[in-house]
Amino acid sequence: MSLSHNAGQIIARMNARKSAVVRELSQAAREIGAEVSGESKKILQADVYNVPIPFRAGATAAQRKRLAGKTTKGSAGAWSRTGNLKRQENFTIEGPTVILRNNAKYAVARFNLGTAQGRKIRSPGVQSVQWQTEAIAKKRTRILEIRRKALLRALSGGLV
Repeated sequence: MSLSHNAGQIIARMNARKSAVVRELSQAAREIGAEVSGESKKILQADVYNVPIPFRAGATAAQRKRLAGKTTKGSAGAWSRTGNLKRQENFTIEGPTVILRNNAKYAVARFNLGTAQGRKIRSPGVQSVQWQTEAIAKKRTRILEIRRKALLRALSGGLV
């Protein structure tokens, strides 16, 4: 066997591994996207939607008493809760990259609310919530585990 034949075999194996790595990391990105997007929705529910809406200035004493402790207040509330922010939370995949997205018109403003980039919080009970950043931080170990397993599968020829 000549040296050039061995080099050709090595190059062929490396090219096969390259396509396997791309394929496995793309599959891992889909799994990561679903997990992180799901975690984002959980954070939105806990930190945005489970927080009670304050009463509007004209709410009557009877309305305040009847609706005390409820997260939504109907016509007595300062605003209406639509759930659009959570509903619009999703992700896209570009190769091995996961892109978290929220298509709600006010998503960026709500994400930046209470930060140096956003406006001050004026409503009582409302807090600053960077749900996508929190979701990534919470899922960091899982993200690394998914990617590690994908690389191991690709480099071992699917034997792992």
